[in-house]
Amino acid sequence: MIELDDVFVLYRGARHDVVALRGLSLTVRPGERVVVNGPSGSGKSTLVRVLTADVEPGAGRASVLGHDVAGLVGGRGVSRRSLIGIVTQGSGRDLAPELTCAQNVALQARLAGVDRATAASEAVGALERFRVAHLADRNPGTLSNGEAQRVAIAAALACRPGVIVADEPTGELDRANADLVYDLLAEQTTQTGACLLLVTHDAAANRIAHRVITIRDGRVSAERTDEVDALIVDGRGWVRLPDADRRRARIYDRAVVAGDTDRVVARDTDRSVVLSGVGGADPDVSTVKGTGSAGRSHSVEIVRAQSVSFTVAHTEVLAPATVVVRTGEMTALVGPSGSGKTTLLGLLGGLGVPTDGIIERAADCSVAIGTSLAGFAEHLSVRDNIVLARSVRGLSEADIMTTLAELGIDHLGDRPVWALSGGERQRVAIARAIASDADLVLLDEPTSQLDETSALRVATALAEMARAGRAIVCTTHDAAITQRADNIVTLG
Repeated sequence: MIELDDVFVLYRGARHDVVALRGLSLTVRPGERVVVNGPSGSGKSTLVRVLTADVEPGAGRASVLGHDVAGLVGGRGVSRRSLIGIVTQGSGRDLAPELTCAQNVALQARLAGVDRATAASEAVGALERFRVAHLADRNPGTLSNGEAQRVAIAAALACRPGVIVADEPTGELDRANADLVYDLLAEQTTQTGACLLLVTHDAAANRIAHRVITIRDGRVSAERTDEVDALIVDGRGWVRLPDADRRRARIYDRAVVAGDTDRVVARDTDRSVVLSGVGGADPDVSTVKGTGSAGRSHSVEIVRAQSVSFTVAHTEVLAPATVVVRTGEMTALVGPSGSGKTTLLGLLGGLGVPTDGIIERAADCSVAIGTSLAGFAEHLSVRDNIVLARSVRGLSEADIMTTLAELGIDHLGDRPVWALSGGERQRVAIARAIASDADLVLLDEPTSQLDETSALRVATALAEMARAGRAIVCTTHDAAITQRADNIVTLG
């Protein structure tokens, strides 16, 4: 069981403090599945950090299975791993590299008190359920991001947790494997009585939920149960009006409330238009049509990969593929999990040598790479991190705020990186790669942690940057990217 009561979290910064959670209250009961959504920066990642004992609330109380989270922070008291099955995007990187996939899964079962033989048997069954049994004897370093993610999820569930916290667990998976993960998470809670808190931007996850809640501005603002939408009123009486309804009612900075015995309506102080109902689409958010190479100023070939393949320990992780990368174009690498997209991206950037085939790169081609797990100087601000990256390349400070604005994160310039959400970090990684002034920018799943609106903005910005003369290559499962790409290379 998860219980949060009036939880506040404040991140201290050198220049500004950031309030990530503002009196958030939430209960998830045994066997219940709750899906959490909300825009990037709304507090979802901080909620996960609180539950996984990475952050201690500054006020309020949070408990997991009856244990106060404050007693678990920093490894104090009961081990959090004995209570919680933790799945995050990129959790495949947490697998022990010296163990095989089967041994990694079995290890988690052993930590839960399962005997060696039973743990080994259960590990094989878990890998089969996640359709990665063929990887049992492989080491994590030989897997694709999506394959490693599925193995990591199998390992997280092997300890038979009473609580499962999953933060964007399917961002790097194709649709079929994402749906498989959702089904298996639901199956686990049904069989064990564990409760599930699943943070995601993927609307497809809603089908397994008993409740879908929305977090905005550090509070739970709305809830959907059985197709009924409701606004959440907290203990202080705070309620957040959905943006679409607020604008439809023309409520901008002030409102008056009136009502009778069975209803309350809100309206602008100067208008008679009333707010009735909740939900609906935001009329200010429009879908931008893909324009492909329209308006491209010039196009020069800078990288050609001809029939390249890559093999690790007699296993082909990238089948022969051909791709031509040109300036003025955005290229999308697509395909199912395990098809070799990230491997090909690395080969294009010179991070490896293909087993077969040829890669030709322009002699003066500079390269920048951005990933969702990019390393930062955590206590420096967003702006200072990007300035640092430019200085390492011998570049002047320049105006980086324009790049941040194009990606919708200019308001984060002075914020320390450690205080960012997962989606904010992802956009900062993109900004840092773009700000490098490199000819070739390689981005691995650049929108995997973003809400639909933010993904649309990033995809549109990347397409425009490409048309201005950059060469941008993205691995992706996101239609926001592929609809705006000039070239699509399908692997697998």
